[in-house]
Amino acid sequence: MMMGGGGLIWIIIIIGAFFMFNNNNFRGKNCSSRNVTKSKTSLEILEERYARGEIDKEEFIERKNNLLN
Repeated sequence: MMMGGGGLIWIIIIIGAFFMFNNNNFRGKNCSSRNVTKSKTSLEILEERYARGEIDKEEFIERKNNLLN
């Protein structure tokens, strides 16, 4: 039932890979704040639309005043 040196090395490699995989999973869960996307505010969306030329200056000012009031 004893394994040769080659078999023991493979077991050590598999166990090491298992622990590395689990460690990366735990690290990813603990540092999940890096993956959080910031949601845009209404004003940021409005500014982007104005910058892309989807709305003109008058409409931008009117909608901005509506948002801020």
